[in-house]
Amino acid sequence: MSLFQVQEWWRCELSDVEECGSGSMCVANIDNSPDGIDKVIVGSYNGILHVYAPTKDVGKNPGQDVVLEINLSDPILQVLAGKFVSVSTDLHLAILHPRLLSVYQVTRSVDAGDQGCQYKMSKLYQHKLERSAANMIHGPFGGVKDQDFICVQSLDGALSIFEHESFTFTRFLPGFLLPGPLAYNVHTDSYITASSSYFLESYSYQVLAVASDADSKEDSQSVYTGKKIKADWTFNLGSYAFDVSVVNLQDRGPLIMVLCEHSLLCLESSGELVFMKKFEFAVSCFKCFPSPDGSKVHTILCTHSGQLQIYEQSKLLWAAKSGSLPVHLEIGRFLGTSGIIVMVDEGCRASCGYLGTMPTLFTLPRSMHRETDMARIDHELSSLNEKIQQQQQSNNGEIVSSKKDKEDLKIIFSVPSVLDKKSVAGQHVKINGDDLPSVTGQVILKVNRRITDIQVTTPVAPPLCSTIGSLHIQAVSEFEHSPSIRPSFFLNSYELPSTLEQELIVYYKPPSETPQVLSCFARLPLLLVAQPCGPIKKLEHKVTLESNKPCINLMELFPDFLCADSGPNCIGMQYFYGAKATILTSKSSNRYRIQCEEYVGLWLITDELVHRIHQKDGDVKISNEEQPSLEEYARLIDQHFRLRQMNEDLNMMMEQRARQYRTIQRRLLTRFKDKTPHSLNCLDTLLEGTHTQLLALADAVEEHKENMRRCSSHLSSASRLLVLLTRLWKDLSPEEEEDLASILHLAQTDNFSSSSGWEEIVDSSLTVLLKTTLSRSDGSMPTQPGSGILEIPQDTVKVKKHLAIFMDRLAKGSRLNVGIRRGDHPSKSSRTETNVSNPINRRKDSTTLNSQRVDAELDLYKEISDSSPPLPTDAGIRYPPQKMTQQLMNGDHDVDYETPLDERIRSMDVTDNVNSHFDDDITDILS
Repeated sequence: MSLFQVQEWWRCELSDVEECGSGSMCVANIDNSPDGIDKVIVGSYNGILHVYAPTKDVGKNPGQDVVLEINLSDPILQVLAGKFVSVSTDLHLAILHPRLLSVYQVTRSVDAGDQGCQYKMSKLYQHKLERSAANMIHGPFGGVKDQDFICVQSLDGALSIFEHESFTFTRFLPGFLLPGPLAYNVHTDSYITASSSYFLESYSYQVLAVASDADSKEDSQSVYTGKKIKADWTFNLGSYAFDVSVVNLQDRGPLIMVLCEHSLLCLESSGELVFMKKFEFAVSCFKCFPSPDGSKVHTILCTHSGQLQIYEQSKLLWAAKSGSLPVHLEIGRFLGTSGIIVMVDEGCRASCGYLGTMPTLFTLPRSMHRETDMARIDHELSSLNEKIQQQQQSNNGEIVSSKKDKEDLKIIFSVPSVLDKKSVAGQHVKINGDDLPSVTGQVILKVNRRITDIQVTTPVAPPLCSTIGSLHIQAVSEFEHSPSIRPSFFLNSYELPSTLEQELIVYYKPPSETPQVLSCFARLPLLLVAQPCGPIKKLEHKVTLESNKPCINLMELFPDFLCADSGPNCIGMQYFYGAKATILTSKSSNRYRIQCEEYVGLWLITDELVHRIHQKDGDVKISNEEQPSLEEYARLIDQHFRLRQMNEDLNMMMEQRARQYRTIQRRLLTRFKDKTPHSLNCLDTLLEGTHTQLLALADAVEEHKENMRRCSSHLSSASRLLVLLTRLWKDLSPEEEEDLASILHLAQTDNFSSSSGWEEIVDSSLTVLLKTTLSRSDGSMPTQPGSGILEIPQDTVKVKKHLAIFMDRLAKGSRLNVGIRRGDHPSKSSRTETNVSNPINRRKDSTTLNSQRVDAELDLYKEISDSSPPLPTDAGIRYPPQKMTQQLMNGDHDVDYETPLDERIRSMDVTDNVNSHFDDDITDILS
């Protein structure tokens, strides 16, 4: 805090809002008047140039101080005053625009009458810049006498030198990233700049002048390369530099002053450190000048708190409070008085002042830490206790929640069971979707108060599609009609979705509260994926369910799938992708049989049957007396894992061919740059063949991703069927069913963007479950902490064995819920000794094993992988041919060659007489 304040001697008044920055002001006798009085020149980013002649009578006639005001249209980055005309030694004004450098002459004419003086500014010459400018400096470059040249630094690190009306050259600074401050040292004829790597660098003018690669002087301004320039010396600043200034002293020569974020440094012309001053505050700008005797450096420093500090070398001499925050400082001579401090803030408001002894009118803010009034606090506490007691007595001692009576938003999401008369699938799918049906639902948003930024999304399970994947509503009020949204759902290909449960998610923002998320579900009709057909008596895959009541008439359960061959005990349907299914009921027992040509097709029909039975009669109990079979499920796991392995192989081949392609390009480039022509040694043929292989691999990767997505959908369907059958088999509670669904990872079987796949995630979950909840011990044994990284396994034997053990533990009476132990569930006593005929669940003995013997128990189930038949090729899953790898290696994709590619190009022909600089770790192109 300063004891004194800066006395304001003059200030300017602006009618419009303008902006400016560092370097936008200069103080000089720009009109070359005989009295030598300085003028204040200020340029703004709005393109307006102001020229002031400060007088002390600013309060009486403010307009008389504005001698010139011109709108130049382009933003003004910097203004300088110097000897910029070759035929004159008068001062002229240089103005830097983003793409233009202009030099003006300011003249004053005295009228014969009483009209006073008139100022005029005329343009002498200008230079168009090829690059966007950052800043500029001037000085007698090259040792010229009584003349000033201009150096402009661009945003891309180029220094352009202009000698009056002519352009000289352009040079690039090495290692450039961002433009920094720039200064000129007359003593060494060099440029001083601060790089973005926090180094202060010095470049000689003579070195820059001879480093040229351009054919002519006119072409050198548009070059983008050149000879490598080396700095004369560098100094590590350690922080970002705001400004650089060179001060010429009479005794010891020039000193380089550098203002950094929290320090002030002084260096010799050779780059040696003289002193450094550290600050505990942030600085904005500074101005350096020699002392009256010329032996020391005086510095005026401005802080972000509006304080001016005057230093002699590194010693603080004076501090005063300023009324504004300057971005640029200068010292001028006005009305015969020297040493006036001229400041300009970021709003282009210029002012002049001097250091006085008037104290600052600063008062301490009122402290928030006052003496505590205990009597007042006791009174407030007693009143609050009375209110709490009264509230409890009125509600019989129960605390009433402060939850709102009404929710902000209520969602009504409904999907009819009737399909659209005219399908919209043909308008959105690429295939011929005229025979694919669609169904249109309705979403109604009812609000109780105004909400904003509503985002409605309908995530669908492929191949299902929605006409509104995401919909944004700006705002909805309770006084407006409730918005109604009608999304349509349809298939985009002849495939099978993993679920018909459609989710709707709504994001919204209540007033003055955090954003909220609501979600709801609706069931899509089965007619969206299947159509009626005649029932078939025997199909390959079957599921049998039992009921505690007589079977319901199937024609009443499925009236939408009736056809000529349908009956009360049989009904048929066919998926749009081709598979047929049939539902049969027993006349003598209460059994339903669902059968389908494909195993994955059982899920949707079984789930729909259970749902419609419960919807028809809520007292019906559906059960599954047999343990769910794992044979077909194990085949889908193997199929999914094999596709993952093929995906890894394709990606590896893609990476190898891309590395080979880059290596051949480098070698060809080396041959083309060589001045002595050499034979290409068939490198162009090798490049063409590699490019063809890359295209073939890219097509194979895209096709393989589609196969992966389709197989993942089938695996998800099979997992959901397993969860449903297990729930009906062991009468699982909703919590246990949810745990089982999370263990089998239903919705994320295609983790293309994740490093962990479905097999390792499910295996990890089953391993932890078998060692804790389903262990033969007390179930409280802690698991060993793992590394947290799930790596792709070598095969699927482990996950299938763990899955078999898990099903066997359930058959023995174990429960998924940690809180329910074995034997606590009343309905499981009669099912504990169920005979298991599935070969997957055979055991050599039924002794009790603890969690530490799980790995030993795995050997008893080795017959899973041994007894499984070869994997079938499912409908719709097309694997890449086994010969594809060899064909791509031989270059036989869409190119007719007589011999394989690697046999046509010999190793010695590729590597002979090639002088190239490659990394040692690059794989050879024939490896």
